[in-house]
Amino acid sequence: MQLRVLVVVLCAICTLDVLADDARDEVVNRQRRMIFNNDGDDTWLTDEPATPEGFLSVRMDHIGDCNVDTVFYCTTQSINLFTQNSEVTEVFDASSGGFGHNRMNGLIAAGTDPVTLAVKACRQRGIEIFWTLRMNDIHDSLRANHLEDTDDPVKARYPDWLLGPLENRKLPEEFSEFYLWTAFNYA
Repeated sequence: MQLRVLVVVLCAICTLDVLADDARDEVVNRQRRMIFNNDGDDTWLTDEPATPEGFLSVRMDHIGDCNVDTVFYCTTQSINLFTQNSEVTEVFDASSGGFGHNRMNGLIAAGTDPVTLAVKACRQRGIEIFWTLRMNDIHDSLRANHLEDTDDPVKARYPDWLLGPLENRKLPEEFSEFYLWTAFNYA
């Protein structure tokens, strides 16, 4: 009896392994006519309402009409700031300056966030979606005159982790150091 059970279990495992291989092959060989890389700025880019419909109207409502088969969705605003509701990372809810239209708090209050909405929108259209991580965002280098201006508490707390000093902000714009000083030095 034990041998029979063992044979049945082994057959089931082999069957599942074959099914998993088939599923993997199907995904690997899937047609990808167009990949849409959404940088996640649709959270704060416009003054659309802080509702699921308002958020989706900025970029995600249109993906079903233009041969997009795959979406890469990034929620990284900086090393530990994300446009997603999280208990692990910090939520990017800045609302001053260029972020006056940031709808993160409104979406969270509505019980959702950009990743949840993007995944739902893609699944409704049969589009695959991947979450992506921007490892070294330097957008803050353009608006930061002080480390506190980077909107990244990690950068403000650990300036020695950055590629360059704040003084590089004073270099002419044609120097790459002007832009790269707020990047993290992973070396």
